[in-house]
Amino acid sequence: MQLANRAVMLQSSPLQEFFKKAKTVEGAISLGVGETDFQTPSYIKRAGLTAIRDNFTRYTPASGMIDLRKAAADDFIKGGISSASLGNTVIGPGAKPLIAASLWALCNSGDEILIPGPYYPPFWDLVQDLGGKPVLIDTSQDEFILKGQRIRNLVTSKTRGIILNSPNNPTGMVWDFSELKDLSESLWIISDESYCNILFSNGKYASIASLPGMANRTITIRSCSKSFVMTGWRIGYLTGPEEVVKKIQLYLEMAVGCPCSVSQKAAFVALSEKKGRAEKAMLYALDQRRKLLISWLDERNIPCPNPVGAFYIFPDFSRYKMTSLTLANLLLEQAKVAATPGIAFGPYDSFLRMSYASVSMEQLQEALDRIDKTLK
Repeated sequence: MQLANRAVMLQSSPLQEFFKKAKTVEGAISLGVGETDFQTPSYIKRAGLTAIRDNFTRYTPASGMIDLRKAAADDFIKGGISSASLGNTVIGPGAKPLIAASLWALCNSGDEILIPGPYYPPFWDLVQDLGGKPVLIDTSQDEFILKGQRIRNLVTSKTRGIILNSPNNPTGMVWDFSELKDLSESLWIISDESYCNILFSNGKYASIASLPGMANRTITIRSCSKSFVMTGWRIGYLTGPEEVVKKIQLYLEMAVGCPCSVSQKAAFVALSEKKGRAEKAMLYALDQRRKLLISWLDERNIPCPNPVGAFYIFPDFSRYKMTSLTLANLLLEQAKVAATPGIAFGPYDSFLRMSYASVSMEQLQEALDRIDKTLK
């Protein structure tokens, strides 16, 4: 018996394979995980516990409970997307299924989807799984800033859309979307804003859907995972043109089902109250780690883009004359430090992604000391 062709083609990403290996190394310090070491704020956890006590443990609509959809729409409106409403906002079990649902609704077999690189690996895999053709926009040629002219040079008669991710995983860069205001009106835009609340220094963020004329062809996706330390609660939310959102709702009904009811109650409190104390403390701690890592790289003349968002940095280790996988394995086996090979994010084989999300300042300094000893 044979599997479907798409199942045969789909392979585990280098990112996942490396994480599996890293977990087997006793005493390793992880600079690989995209998840902070903070806890879900107490007021959000209490909402989840109350939901359980109140027996709110049954199905909700596949697109999410109405109160949460309204709160999500309000969050989009506060972010400048004035077109967001109950009718064109849906909830999903995390951002990733909503990205998949958006591509399902928009991408035909043979369509070209532009993806700025370095990119979050599932973007590439999901397009291929749907029979589309992912096309790389190499931002490394512009200091990891997305330029509108690069996009325009790649648009063909087969180009269906573009996937955006800012603040960016893995570089931490925040893009100026005014660069993209003159994009062809025939292009759909899927904007992954999972890190939009993780900003440092003078970092400012504006949704591309907030620009004139963009909301009617942009699907914007956010998540509670990073902003409210709710990775395991699995809640994402989406807004876009109503004609597309209705099809995404049907996809969720057909293939996904409703998000966890308890998680929805917790997410409602997170989005509607936004007390901010835990979030501010988290941002301060992350910023201190970011500064330490940038300083360490600068002292060693290891080039990298200057991240102002998310909690990653993407340095270029080409001076050590190793592939990213070789270097990552060396650091894991000899230094007991896990950093993600750059090849997982596209053709960036001299880079490593280093996450400072889940290490204390002391752990981060220890990891850097271990790397120093190994590389010397």
